[in-house]
Amino acid sequence: MSAALVACRAPDRRAGVFVEHPEHWGGDLIAIHHGTFSDTRPNIRIRTAPLSAAGFAVANLEYPTSGKRNRDIEALVDGHARVVADYLDSHPEAAVTFVGFSQGGCVELDLVARLARAAPERLSRASLVLLAPARDVKFGGATALAKRMIARCEAAETALDAMARAAPEGPVATLLGERSYLAWSCDDAIVGHDSFTTLVGHLDPAHVYYLERGGHIAWASKARRSDDADAPYGERIELASALTRAVAEARDPREVLSAYVELASSCDADR
Repeated sequence: MSAALVACRAPDRRAGVFVEHPEHWGGDLIAIHHGTFSDTRPNIRIRTAPLSAAGFAVANLEYPTSGKRNRDIEALVDGHARVVADYLDSHPEAAVTFVGFSQGGCVELDLVARLARAAPERLSRASLVLLAPARDVKFGGATALAKRMIARCEAAETALDAMARAAPEGPVATLLGERSYLAWSCDDAIVGHDSFTTLVGHLDPAHVYYLERGGHIAWASKARRSDDADAPYGERIELASALTRAVAEARDPREVLSAYVELASSCDADR
């Protein structure tokens, strides 16, 4: 497990933890697993500069998102879990926001499940943001990579569902019911929306968001602008980073993002 602290050489986007602005280390943490091909195409990574600028410690949890190295990332995910666990143990006043986009949503959910098995009480200081997670893969769904994504999401979903049902007032159930957020695009051609069969039953319905037109990559990289001079995050945002920031700041994401885009409550045409 390597950690590159904004050094003079580029970080390895396929392994380790890349920390941005280490002067924020010790404060509230945002831990991110980016999506497929994010290790080779920076334009589809979640924009993290606004999160660092808001004062958060940002940890990019890097992994090989495709190819042979993606076949076995168990040790990497275990390493990521140790980094987050050590951070929370070392900084008892800090909170963590877990964020995963696309394939990264499945890896992030897996990470949360591993932390829950080891010491669920750590999750009492956590929030969770899943952006178009690859629980169902529409484009290339028959590929080995897609099957691994789906299997990882399914296993983590099953584990967290069981833990939440076993302890309805415990930290896992509370995390899911009070501080977890799920966002989909209705016209996403890559992953299918509403594909969690049990996990969504634990979430607050008000924390499930739908973008009518946006596709898949737009969550991470497409800029949205506001004509409102009082827009909470300035004139221009990217959805993933703005939604993440709102959750980390304990603000209502729907209210914050309303200055830039309308988030629907479903993809039903007759709603």
